[in-house]
Amino acid sequence: MRIKIYFQNFVIKIQQSRFVFLVPIKFIKKLLQILNFSRCSFNRVIRWQTLLKKQPYIHLGCGDTRIIGAINVDARSTSATDIRYNCTSLEIFPSNHFEGVFSNAFWEHVFLNNRLHVIEECQRVLKENGFALFLGIPDFERVAKAYLNKEPGITTKIFDLSQVYRFTHGGPESTPSWWFENLHKSLFDVYTINEILLTAQFSSWIIFRYSYGEERVPGQLGFLAYKNSSEDVESMHKKLILLIDEFNIKYVNISSLEIVSINN
Repeated sequence: MRIKIYFQNFVIKIQQSRFVFLVPIKFIKKLLQILNFSRCSFNRVIRWQTLLKKQPYIHLGCGDTRIIGAINVDARSTSATDIRYNCTSLEIFPSNHFEGVFSNAFWEHVFLNNRLHVIEECQRVLKENGFALFLGIPDFERVAKAYLNKEPGITTKIFDLSQVYRFTHGGPESTPSWWFENLHKSLFDVYTINEILLTAQFSSWIIFRYSYGEERVPGQLGFLAYKNSSEDVESMHKKLILLIDEFNIKYVNISSLEIVSINN
């Protein structure tokens, strides 16, 4: 018995000998959504204590990216999500429990009046020597500079308003079924991140700027912050590189990485 599967337009064609079954792709997507939602619900109700015991990290706003060794949390039930939950509140997670909280391209999707609360919650759930690593934060100051100086664009010849829009709004029209979640709701610069980390009472941190992949403009910010551990710049930079490797992060252009602010 041989089964052949073809993808044609909006239909999956399954051929088994002389019989042909046509399955709409929309149906397959809906079925996968149901399965993902069921798995996340099972994890929350049945496997919750096991996840807390086994996983040392939280991955906030995981989207479609799964990190091994972390509880992958997102507002949507994707194939990568372990727990479906509102990532602006970590109230379901115990205090002083995790070694680290990781996030990429998430913080800018949080409303202005909630972004401090997110970092305070990260501080709460971390162990005393725990860390928070946030990546993919659009750097408004650097983006504005690229626009005003008419630097080479990323997808256009010149860094024009369409390029600015990508950083400030995130291009929500590319995801019509969940455009609001994908919309950027906050703007950041180095000063703002420093103020938030200080208010959230982290003890030491570095803020760094980098390029996403091969992009010519280093328009991304990130930070590595420790809850209650005084680390020197060299050790924090070394830890950052190790974490990028451990989490298998391919999109940070290491050669472009520049530390732009230090607190220790």
